[in-house]
Amino acid sequence: MLNKTMIKKRQIILLVTVLLACIFFINGVYALDAKLNASITEVKAAICINDSKDIKQLMADEGFNVLSIEDNIKQAEATYVAQGLLKEKKSNYDFALVFPYCDTVKQIREDALAAQDEVNSLMMFYNDSIIPGMDTTTIDAMINDVNDAIKNERYTEVSAIVEKTYTEITTVRSSYTALNIFYKSTARGIMAFLTSKNRILQIANWQFLTGLVVLILILLLIYRVQIRKMRLNRQLSKLINRKKTIKELVMKTQKDYFQYGKIPEGEYNIKTKRFAELIRDIDRQIPLVQEELAKISGGAKNIFKEDSAVEKEKETVKIKPRIIAHKSAKKPEKIKKAKHKVHIKIPVKHHRKIIKAKKKL
Repeated sequence: MLNKTMIKKRQIILLVTVLLACIFFINGVYALDAKLNASITEVKAAICINDSKDIKQLMADEGFNVLSIEDNIKQAEATYVAQGLLKEKKSNYDFALVFPYCDTVKQIREDALAAQDEVNSLMMFYNDSIIPGMDTTTIDAMINDVNDAIKNERYTEVSAIVEKTYTEITTVRSSYTALNIFYKSTARGIMAFLTSKNRILQIANWQFLTGLVVLILILLLIYRVQIRKMRLNRQLSKLINRKKTIKELVMKTQKDYFQYGKIPEGEYNIKTKRFAELIRDIDRQIPLVQEELAKISGGAKNIFKEDSAVEKEKETVKIKPRIIAHKSAKKPEKIKKAKHKVHIKIPVKHHRKIIKAKKKL
């Protein structure tokens, strides 16, 4: 019995020892595998960074801007160095954090090549579609937007702009073609009209139109003096009517000031001064127009007759200071106006009315 018990204990101890050995072996294998995987990841991260640098150089040689690629490479290198420091300190590290930056660099490369292919196809279509004389302002602006997107590394936006540019090229070309067809048809119609014969005169229409134009030019040459005189007479009539209107305004202003007392002295002075300036300006223009009429008429006899009506109106009357009586509800009070002399040309009849108004006051 004792021997059997000893044998069982030895078997149990042996079994436990084997189990422990297996566990230690498996743990060792797992640890070795983890270290091996970590080493492989570290190597892959280093290779990844080198590949990104190669992509950067390749794109720079092809004429692309590489600012975004440079930023991603710097981030990848900084991450790689940080994980190396953690490894030296026996802390948890993971070189796999470098891989997203490398993937971004690869994606930028693919987007750039795709955008460049789209631009090349667009330019081929543009060169084949452009017709000499066609307005390409809007198309050129869109192409500049495409080039700016590539220059600023906004490769994902290029496709949408290129599609819009295709549509604009098609629209502009269609409009230009339709316009050319209209011009050509119109030109053909005009040429057909000019070359066809007039049914009445039995000559070509272009000959008839040429003769008509020549006749009009001859008539204008013959009656140029009369036309000039009509224009000058119209101008002189306008000046006289304007002067008459201004004088009516002067009389109204004088009534409002002297007879009715509707306007203050300051406003009266400003208005009369302005009216006097306008009348003097018209009096300067009238002789010039009359002189021009005299030159083309060969004398000044007719002008003097026309001027007789104007000369009768050139009587100057001095307006003396007046006292306006303002009636109040209780007692009438007389308010003296400051003395102000204004020399203005007004009709004698109106001057007599002013004197009568003064006597009433």
